[in-house]
Order: sequence, then structure tokens, then C-alpha cells
Amino acid sequence: MRSLSVIASVVTLFVLLGCSAEKDGVEDNFDRGLILNNLADNIILPAWNDFASSTSDCQAKFATFQSDLDNQSLAELRTAWLTARLSWKNCEPFKFGPLESSGAENSVDLWPINVDGIETTSADASSTNVNIIPSDRKGFAAIEYLLFDLSDEETLLAFQDTNRLTFLGLLIDNLNAIAVQMKNTWSDSYAAAFKADLGNGAGASTTLLANELIYHVEVIKNYRLATPLGIRSGSETPLPETLESYYAHESKALIAQSLVITKRVFTGGDGSGFDDYLNELKIEDSDGQALSAVIVNLIDKCQADLTAISGTMQEAITSDKAAVELLYNDLQELTLLIKTDMMSQLGLLVVFSDNDGD
Repeated sequence: MRSLSVIASVVTLFVLLGCSAEKDGVEDNFDRGLILNNLADNIILPAWNDFASSTSDCQAKFATFQSDLDNQSLAELRTAWLTARLSWKNCEPFKFGPLESSGAENSVDLWPINVDGIETTSADASSTNVNIIPSDRKGFAAIEYLLFDLSDEETLLAFQDTNRLTFLGLLIDNLNAIAVQMKNTWSDSYAAAFKADLGNGAGASTTLLANELIYHVEVIKNYRLATPLGIRSGSETPLPETLESYYAHESKALIAQSLVITKRVFTGGDGSGFDDYLNELKIEDSDGQALSAVIVNLIDKCQADLTAISGTMQEAITSDKAAVELLYNDLQELTLLIKTDMMSQLGLLVVFSDNDGD
């Protein structure tokens, strides 16, 4: 879906224009370490810790389910799955560094899934190496299919097949292994290196963080809304099967959590964030409003748009399409504000490529 590799032409242009800390007559003396230290200590590390904890709880709930195979254990496992996937949403803006290097990103949360592939693979789970299973047959979306596609009674009956049950356990264990690896890598070494890199070049921490924030918003807009709405296909015909949570009907909850973490990354929560950086430089939009406030207000507007959508996202993209399109349009504006206005004013490079553009 994307690459955080540097676009050579942009870098060349940046070099030609010079790397001066003074932009448009505004001297930049802001300490980027305030943002990096705050986000690493108070947002990023807790997010990876919580992800590891929530996937561990999934393992525990699966062990009970494996033993009991009843309605209560199924309900508890489904709840643990949702909690873990919501926890993952808090990690998504931090996929650079260790996760990108590991190549495991798509193993966590890739959709739509390959249903036929899942059924084929699960039929011989006892001899399956989860590391070589294609990404569209594992991760949160595949687990969702196994847990939510059928009715309660049909699901319990299906898991009488020990291969299917074993396969589900393998997928949950794989998620936890990735989560623990990311938690440990960030805690052991990467967080310190992340906080120490105070530059604004292509591979600097602030640049990576800002680019992942942009990409995070673009994923919500392009893949979680535009695709199911039919906008990306050009047909304008809704494609509900491409929704992020097609089987459990939790697409709205997942987008809501993504908007929460979007705001936390931008504002730094209770500490320093990109808003403080913009305020320090007294950056305004074309109407003379503080750019930081304009961006925060637009994130709030997106959250209000989502709340106003009635029913599930499956229902909304057909019966309340205008409301979903309003959220899409506001996310389009938010993307431009961050990707164009904020990045240029802070002298940061957009270093990832995305097939969908703006």
C-alpha cells in the first residue's frame, strides 16, 4: 500500500533549496526533542505495551475457548479480539522503524481477506508454518472471519474441527509474537534512538512521525471509506465486502479509535505535539487562523461526522451514503492541511509514496 522510501526528486529539490532552519522569514528554534520525548514515553511505548497485553489476553481467552467451546467462551474471545484490534489502532501511526524493518505490517491487519485461502490453509493447520502463510490469510481480519462469519451455533460446530481450531490459535499466537517483538524492540533500543534524532531530514524521527501521521489519515480516507463507497473503483457502487470489519461490523469503532490517536499524535496529548511546533512558529492559514487550531477543529469535525453516521458502516454506505461522504470529504481536507500546509511550514519532507495521492 505504501513505502516510506525517499522520493529522489523531492529530496533533490529540498537540497537545492537549502536546509536552512529559517523558513519564509520565520526562524525555527523549536526543540523537536519535546515532541519526540513526549510521544515516545507517553504515547508510543504505552501503545505497544498495550498491544502486547491485549494480544496476550486473546491467547488466554483462546485457551479457554479451546477447552470449553461454548457460547460464553466464544463471546469472551470475540470481545478480546475487538479490544486487541482497537489497541492496534493506537499503534498504527508508529509503523515506521522496527515494524517496517520486520516486514510484518501486513501480517497484522490486511483486508480484504482471501476466504478460500483461509479455508484451504485451515484445513491442514497441523503442518502449517504461520510465517509463510500469505498476509491475506492471517492477522486480525482473518481471525475476524473465523470468529464472526457464522452464527454462534455454526461457529461452535465449525470449531469442532481440530485443524480449524489449531489454525485460529496459530493466528492469535502470531499476532502476540509480533506485538511482543515490537514492544521489546522499542523499549530496548529504538525509543532512545528515536528520541535522539532531532533533525528534519528524510530519515529523521520528526519526519518519519509526520509522514506516518499523513499516511494514517490517508488510509482512513482511501481504504476504509473511499473503497467501500465505490469512489476508488470509479463506479460509485458501494462495495461492502471491502470494509475493514465486514464480518464483525465494527468498522465505525475502528475508525473512531484511529481518529482518537490521530488527534493525540498531532497534539501530543497532555504534552508537546505538532500543534505546539506550529504555535511556536506562529503559523497561520490563509484566513489568518492558527493552523494548529484549524487542524484540531477539523479532526473534531471528522469525529462528529462519524458519530452522526447511523447504523453500521455496512448499512450507512448504502442507506446513509451522504453522511459517509461528508466524513470522506473532511478527511480529504485534513490530509491536505497536514500533508501540504503543515509539512511545508515546518520544513519537513513528504517521503512516502501512495498510489492514491490526495
